[in-house]
Amino acid sequence: MDEPTTQADIGEPTYRLTDTQALSALAAWVIFRQITGRLGVAVAPKIYKSKPYLIPLMTNSFPQLILAGTGINRRWGMFVATMATSVLLSTIIGLIYYWAGWRFGHKLAEMSKRPGSPWATIWNPKQIARAERWMDSWGIIVVFLGRVTEHFTLPITLVAGASEMRFRRFLVAHVAGAVGFAGAFLWIGGIARERWPWLPHWIAHTYAPWAFKIGLASLGLLGVAFLLGRFVKPKDQDASTTTPSQASSESPAENS
Repeated sequence: MDEPTTQADIGEPTYRLTDTQALSALAAWVIFRQITGRLGVAVAPKIYKSKPYLIPLMTNSFPQLILAGTGINRRWGMFVATMATSVLLSTIIGLIYYWAGWRFGHKLAEMSKRPGSPWATIWNPKQIARAERWMDSWGIIVVFLGRVTEHFTLPITLVAGASEMRFRRFLVAHVAGAVGFAGAFLWIGGIARERWPWLPHWIAHTYAPWAFKIGLASLGLLGVAFLLGRFVKPKDQDASTTTPSQASSESPAENS
């Protein structure tokens, strides 16, 4: 009778999506969020009073949450709705990047083993073991602080996935940090409105026109950067594509 197959016999894990499909899906998400974030900068000053709960769906950064909090003006139902959409988007983004770390962490580990690999000092077996120990001991605190302060959220989330931090621990810490992040900055926006009564007028007549122009301009620059990266090849890349036959034909003649 055949022996049962063990995990060691399986080798490299199998996934529903190929590497190309997974990277394409991740790139599409990043591009989508870049576009919605810039549109959010342009649109947020126009809806921060009437529909502040839509702002986090476009851009969930702390300046825009403060702006949304400025427009809520003690409408507690609107406060809860805006905080809920912020937590929802933070959770979705966190899960996507946790998955990205989990999905491609082993690839970086394999690449780091190659001679001269630039990943050797970033994600080698020693670094992986250190990250796993950190996540086991301090993972909940690190993920919580990273999300509630919005600093280092992306690398912390990627490392949590790549080191295979227990999913339930990650989710609890990340959601708790998202709640603290949204509540704190919405509250700061409300305090700012009470402290400076002229702030809504300044947002409507000074900030809003400039935010609209900046949002559209940054969106245009994003499109230009994408086109340049897609269609313009660096000179060194063109040189590297020279075939050996072309190189030999261009070499100088031997000295007689």
